[in-house]
Amino acid sequence: MQVNRWFLFSGISGWAAAILLLTGAALPYVLRPTRLAALLGFGSKPRKPYLARFSPHTWIGYGATVLAYLHGSAAMHIKGAAKVGPGLSAAMIAESLLIFQVLLGLILLQPTLASRKNVRRTHFWIMIAIVVTISGHIAMMG
Repeated sequence: MQVNRWFLFSGISGWAAAILLLTGAALPYVLRPTRLAALLGFGSKPRKPYLARFSPHTWIGYGATVLAYLHGSAAMHIKGAAKVGPGLSAAMIAESLLIFQVLLGLILLQPTLASRKNVRRTHFWIMIAIVVTISGHIAMMG
């Protein structure tokens, strides 16, 4: 039995992107001094400046976005994959939201950002939309 390399890469990269997205989404709640961070045993007094603590969150977000793009690119090489319909639409919406999320994240990295609270709130709701659309994509495509 021969395994289609595009199918294999698409599956691995898709699940890896999903795991990175969940990890990246959880990190802000662990990196800030919150009840969750204290419950998990992280120190309540941060040792690094606020924006420096978010470096792992930032890089995981970049990595997840690249992996999601590679996942989609590999999936397009699988015969008949582009004809799927709603699952593909959910994936395209999720990828667009990921790119927008990265742009918002780059804005949030500016130390002198005056509207940080509003941008962070938008960043949060885009994350919720990404999780919903990716969940829909997984449910429709497996």
